Amino acid sequence: MFNTGLLNTGVGNAGSYNSGSFNVGASNTGSWNAGDTNTGWFNPGNLNTGIANTGDVNTGGFNQGNLNNGFFWRGDGQGHAGFDYTLTIPQSH
Repeated sequence: MFNTGLLNTGVGNAGSYNSGSFNVGASNTGSWNAGDTNTGWFNPGNLNTGIANTGDVNTGGFNQGNLNNGFFWRGDGQGHAGFDYTLTIPQSH
């Protein structure tokens, strides 16, 4: 197994509580994550889902900023879809 961290599943985990292989960070699912609490692969940032996110709290891949959804974003808070809808409820008399 060659895991130096604690309670790992996989091979070559320096961090602890990882599922996967070659995770330097802690609590990762996937492989080659230097950050902590990532799901995916090659994430140096923290709390990411996806591939190669250098920022934090990203979903997708290759995001350098933080709080992004999608791929190849460089800023923060990008890739979010939203809409507004007004609901009018009539009063009953």
